[in-house]
Amino acid sequence: MRSRQRITWITPDYFLNVDAKVVPHLAHYYPIDWVLIRTPGMERTSDGLLSHAIRPREFNLEYRQRDPRILSQYFNLLSSVRRKGYDLLYTSFEGLPYFFPLLSAMIDCEKVIYGVHNVHTPKGAANELSMRMYQRYAFRAMKRFHVFSRYQLRVIEELLPTKQHYYAPFAPDDYGTSTACPPNDRIRFTSFGYIREYKRLDLLISAFKTLYDEGLRNIELVIAGRCDDWGPYEAMINNHPRIHTRIGIVPNKEIPDLISSSHYIVLPYQDGCQSGVLPLAYRYHKPVITSDIDSFRDAVVEGSTGFQFRNLSQVSLCQVMRDVVLKHNNAYTGLTRNVDNYVASEYSEVDILAKYRTFIDDTLQAAAHRNHSLRHALPF
Repeated sequence: MRSRQRITWITPDYFLNVDAKVVPHLAHYYPIDWVLIRTPGMERTSDGLLSHAIRPREFNLEYRQRDPRILSQYFNLLSSVRRKGYDLLYTSFEGLPYFFPLLSAMIDCEKVIYGVHNVHTPKGAANELSMRMYQRYAFRAMKRFHVFSRYQLRVIEELLPTKQHYYAPFAPDDYGTSTACPPNDRIRFTSFGYIREYKRLDLLISAFKTLYDEGLRNIELVIAGRCDDWGPYEAMINNHPRIHTRIGIVPNKEIPDLISSSHYIVLPYQDGCQSGVLPLAYRYHKPVITSDIDSFRDAVVEGSTGFQFRNLSQVSLCQVMRDVVLKHNNAYTGLTRNVDNYVASEYSEVDILAKYRTFIDDTLQAAAHRNHSLRHALPF
């Protein structure tokens, strides 16, 4: 049965891949006004992410988010939401530093769900200090939070014990099918995604070069993704014959072949709450190699869907990669089968949508009850 209560859903373009797999399905159950915020300078497109069944209306930001002139745009957007009387607002847009102060001033926070992608800002992230301070404000102002991993759920429950917390995982990114296969004559490790300092690509490059120098020649490393300061990594690679790079935004339509043509996706992060690349790897049947930080422990079944090494230890990473290479012929097919079974059980689209509907209904019911109580409390 379709709800009569209406929802505004605000998606920033940098998280479109997350919401695009969910909102069109939820629109069968709720009237949703879906707004896509286009941020200046965003290079990734929506190609392949949006169906024709339901498409968001685009709201183009004319200024950088630190420019005070952007306040007028935020005000216009939120005024429209308030004027139309929506029953719930869901957003994962951060809008550092002005969006949440304006949101908390203009919209009843009991009707807002904040989709938090990083409960703790990773060390070495862009605008790390500013984002930590801004997040503290948002956590004080907002009442209801959606997180995307069980690890983040435990963290936010401890951090904000008096607030409402909801969990629904990422639906694995689906950029289409692929017929690409990994090479037969060598084992391909791939690092994919926005290259930032805390993701420790330097550790992976050093470990790979060590294994190659030891005599493991049936290996190669592919590095793909945007990087704002590529120079230091390029110097480390130093034209290595088995390290291949593709620096820049990878078009959505080319992502399936990039992942499918790999054997293992490597995530050597030193910090972070989660990674969208990990479920992407699982979606395309790839086992992973990750650091053993808390945020990966819930998502990697050791020896089954992937392998973990001691955080920040190049020696440990070398050992894991070495073992993977030596056991590859006997183990790899079983690993991919395990990944498929894990995706079926942990990333079921039906289960994920059910989780979303549960916390949406919870918020709508709470807001309706509160409005009913306020009406009966009026003296006229």
